[in-house]
Amino acid sequence: MENIIQSIVRASVCVIGAWAVLQPQANAQTYTLSHGSSTATYTPTSIGGMTDWNVGGADHLTSQAFWVRAAGDTRETSLAEIHSSSSQTTADSVTSVFSVSGLYSINISYQLTSLSADKAQILESITIRNNSTSDLGLSFFQYNNFDLAHNLSGDYVRILRDSLTGGPTMAQQIELGFGGISEEATVQNNPPSVLAETAYYATIYTKLVDSDVDDLNNMTGTVGPGNVEFAFEWSYTLGAGATETISKIKTLDVTVIPEPSIASLALLGAGMVVARRLRR
Repeated sequence: MENIIQSIVRASVCVIGAWAVLQPQANAQTYTLSHGSSTATYTPTSIGGMTDWNVGGADHLTSQAFWVRAAGDTRETSLAEIHSSSSQTTADSVTSVFSVSGLYSINISYQLTSLSADKAQILESITIRNNSTSDLGLSFFQYNNFDLAHNLSGDYVRILRDSLTGGPTMAQQIELGFGGISEEATVQNNPPSVLAETAYYATIYTKLVDSDVDDLNNMTGTVGPGNVEFAFEWSYTLGAGATETISKIKTLDVTVIPEPSIASLALLGAGMVVARRLRR
């Protein structure tokens, strides 16, 4: 218990120092996705990426963002550093291109759909392409810091493993007495190697923004209560001109759950978890 309390205290201190880093800069282009009663805020040139998702009259997201590391790189690179272009053709969707000339490009598109006053979805499509003339080793990271009900103290997160392969297959996050978010991802073409990690903020975030090479530690047990975070790391070897696509559906349901308990983490019903499935 003492270790948990110390971790929460450390995370709270980190929040103060890193909050400004996650927020969009004054001169950055920010896109607001809107559909029905739900909105989401996304700044492709900000390290925080998507920094707000409003459902049921409250914001539940601090940051969902991406990092990449190609073979030979000395650190992970935020996609904000290699942004090429973005366009918003409809109120509920936006597409961005990130690239390193002659090496690789990453296309990401988002589409927001409000399902009811208390429920919404974001569809994501991510395409990674090797633009070089030889094989390319590449690791791609998705970082997540959801604060359900915009409450920094009450969330739990864990990642489940496939019963056959032992690999990380699903992350769950829930705030007791509250709903949650489910996220399902389908990896097309050649399934990559996958690592994952759960932690108190900003353990994972620090790994991604420091000046050396880091991989996720594959420690995926339950973390909480507190300001928690989780991440996945996909590692590929892409042939010249090859592509890899990840399609995701995030569903945020903010329905209040009566008489909650820690056993709620075992429930996989719609709207009660943050879940990430990796299909092979």
